[in-house]
Amino acid sequence: FINYAKEHKWYYREYNSLLDTGDSQSWYGPNDNYQNSNTWNLKIHVGYYNYYPYIDSFRYFLNGDLYDYPIDGYESCDCTDGSTSGSSYRYCCEECGAEYWGREGELPDEIDWSHHDECYYCTDCCTWNDYVDDYVLKSDLRDVYMSNDSEKEIPIWELEHNDRFVKIDGSWYNVNCECIDYTEEKGWYIKDE
Repeated sequence: FINYAKEHKWYYREYNSLLDTGDSQSWYGPNDNYQNSNTWNLKIHVGYYNYYPYIDSFRYFLNGDLYDYPIDGYESCDCTDGSTSGSSYRYCCEECGAEYWGREGELPDEIDWSHHDECYYCTDCCTWNDYVDDYVLKSDLRDVYMSNDSEKEIPIWELEHNDRFVKIDGSWYNVNCECIDYTEEKGWYIKDE
């Protein structure tokens, strides 16, 4: 591996052993033809992911960068489950794809969890719905005539899979709404005023 690194003009670690947290690292490099080890304070930009491998050489993560030395506010890539110590976590809206960052288990203000859909939605795409007592997509809400003079927002999936609601002339009605009726001849219809 050392010969391969030299052939490709790569840096390689002076000691290939586990370092204690907080240790900086020394490297041999092509700048002096691999004669002396130096502390270079190297960093690699990798971006944001939900999980990172356990990393010895570049274990210090901050703002999408991996460092070979500790830096204020870093998180350490030293967990075998792919998380980082005090890890940042990417929360992604399943509807629009917007990404927000926070600590794992602590939702950013811009993200909500929908138990019904079992996914995350951003606050631009979802809203709380008292009828189902959960966050639902705004695009899944419809006005439903519950009585002659009132409407209520109901998630469309509730309408489509529930026999308490009927669609008449493009509008949804609760079957108990006083403004509609049912006969075998007509089916569901809107009563005349």
